[in-house]
Amino acid sequence: MAELSPARDVERVAVIDCGSNTFSLLVAEVCTDEAGQKSWTKLMNQSRYVHLGRGSFRSGRLDPDRMRRAWDVLGMYVESLRNAGVSRYACLATSAARDAKNADDFLAGARAVGCNVQVIDGLTEARLVQRGVRSSVEAADTRWASRTLASLDIGGGSVEMSLWTGNSIHYTGSLDIGLSRLRDWVKPQLQWSPKDLESVALIIDEAMHPFLKAAAEYPPEAWVGSSGTIEALQRLLEPEIVPGYEVADLLPPLELAVMLEKLIPMHQNALIKLEHLHPDRVPYISLGSALVRQVLQASGVDQLYCSRFAMAEGLLTMYAGGESTDDYLPTPWQVF
Repeated sequence: MAELSPARDVERVAVIDCGSNTFSLLVAEVCTDEAGQKSWTKLMNQSRYVHLGRGSFRSGRLDPDRMRRAWDVLGMYVESLRNAGVSRYACLATSAARDAKNADDFLAGARAVGCNVQVIDGLTEARLVQRGVRSSVEAADTRWASRTLASLDIGGGSVEMSLWTGNSIHYTGSLDIGLSRLRDWVKPQLQWSPKDLESVALIIDEAMHPFLKAAAEYPPEAWVGSSGTIEALQRLLEPEIVPGYEVADLLPPLELAVMLEKLIPMHQNALIKLEHLHPDRVPYISLGSALVRQVLQASGVDQLYCSRFAMAEGLLTMYAGGESTDDYLPTPWQVF
């Protein structure tokens, strides 16, 4: 974000992202300068592995233990909002909650710890992600403001994709090929077999068909990835580099291709020993790498940016910029 003039007004807001694997909290200041222009800056963020969707995509129900873990984390986040002096917040739940038959139980438990959760549909999630990653890649290179890009957000339950040129969005979709969902379907062992990977590739290709149809008319020049999988790949590729928060970074294409081929067939016992891989990423990184490889190959694009901006940052960017979400998310904000 640009450097602010002396602030005329400052508001503290927060976004909680209740993902299928990870729950994240972003607290920010939205500042209005003397010219009436608004921008936001991050104050803090937290992330906790909850695995709310574990087993739910096959059973259709959220596990009680996972819900209790979710309520504990949301209770901690509510305390963080209180301590940070937040005036309004948005709490958005995604694929695991929107697919579960007992989602109302999860929402009721969240209310009991002081957090009102709003379950959003996949297209809303995809649009918010697109707005977030767009701002970070344009911060990296202003030329991307007029070029065609594609976004890839890999979640536990779904994968959000968008295709756009500047302000024009050519495609937005939420695909039911998230990593936890695929694991529920395919049931791999500690190492992905060629047969498992073939099954996954067929599922991904089928799900990507509408995107590829749009991409044939508007070919993207690069992908912008956001999610724990993409960030994990960056840490493995460039462990000595401290990435910026607001600016997307290009992952070196040749090194990325080699890394994907290395990770996909690795046994979990070997993955655990990788120095820069978080233990909670171990069960998902091979499958996530296979998904990234399939997406890059299917689209014929080898450039992949890593963005730390996703759904929460997209919502904040729109709020600070006065951009309306009325046509797909009329009331995201709640007074705290």
